[in-house]
Amino acid sequence: MESKKRYTITSALPYTNGRLHIGHLAGAYIPADIYARFKRITDNDVAYICGSDEHGVAISIRAKKENKTPKEIIDKYHALIKKSFDDFGISFDNYSRTSSKIHHETASEFLNKKNCFEIKKSKQLYDPVENQFLADRFVEGECPHCGFEHAYGDQCENCGSSLSPEQLINPISKISGAKPEEKETTHWYLPLGEYENFIKLNLFRISIIFWLSLILISFFSYNKTYSFQDSLIFIRFLLIPFFCYFVFFRDKNHITPAMKIEG
Repeated sequence: MESKKRYTITSALPYTNGRLHIGHLAGAYIPADIYARFKRITDNDVAYICGSDEHGVAISIRAKKENKTPKEIIDKYHALIKKSFDDFGISFDNYSRTSSKIHHETASEFLNKKNCFEIKKSKQLYDPVENQFLADRFVEGECPHCGFEHAYGDQCENCGSSLSPEQLINPISKISGAKPEEKETTHWYLPLGEYENFIKLNLFRISIIFWLSLILISFFSYNKTYSFQDSLIFIRFLLIPFFCYFVFFRDKNHITPAMKIEG
């Protein structure tokens, strides 16, 4: 039996522009629910939390299609999603929604306290008919590389090129069909470079756990008798993740044994 510990478990937030399907449950919620139940029955203090994601362009587009307000859309699909979870028996300790007052207050307090974002002004395409800024996927035009006429603002599905909306030739809004305009807007950017050390070290830790688990399962599942040669092969496999660390992850200027992890 494990000693009692505190666990906060989360799953991906379902987006309130449609219903849940079995793929959502199987991929994100059932595995986390099994883990949460296991931790509870082994006498741990568990908080399994989740909620409906109720912000974004896709919601406003769904509202226009259904001739409703965004508030009506999120209320409708939040209720349907929550009912699906209840009917399926997913054991959330708290299932909330991102439109709630407490979520806005907590998120604002956290972001202001951490001060981890950079605020910058930039140009973005704007739909003058629908009076809204356009996400990359809602801009379509001709690919500057291959000439495909229905490339998205982030990628051409024909040649695979990564794009930005400004690169498209004769772009149009996928919402209204109008020609978009460039307007200045404010964005919050997360400077990932400042968290490089933390990300590198934790990627290494995860890869070690995954690799060792894979080796141990394979070795002890398929080998009934072990020779000295088998042991040498096993040791060589164990050394692979450490080799990968020194080749791909270790940076003498960043990661050292004395590195302090904060987060």
